[in-house]
Amino acid sequence: MLDLLMRLHGVGRARALALARVFVDLRFTQLVNGRRGAHAIYRPPG
Repeated sequence: MLDLLMRLHGVGRARALALARVFVDLRFTQLVNGRRGAHAIYRPPG
């Protein structure tokens, strides 16, 4: 996700992380068998 933001917006990694905190919807899941997952969903504004 950070690489995508860096490429699309021409910013460095620290700036991409700051953007991700605002624009990326993070969802965390845990299944019954103990497997855990984190999903980042980028929804462009507009």
